[in-house]
Amino acid sequence: MFTIHQNGEIYIIHRA
Repeated sequence: MFTIHQNGEIYIIHRA
């Protein structure tokens, strides 16, 4: 899944 921050940067978070 992924999360979008207000800065416009996209962080990809993968959790087991």
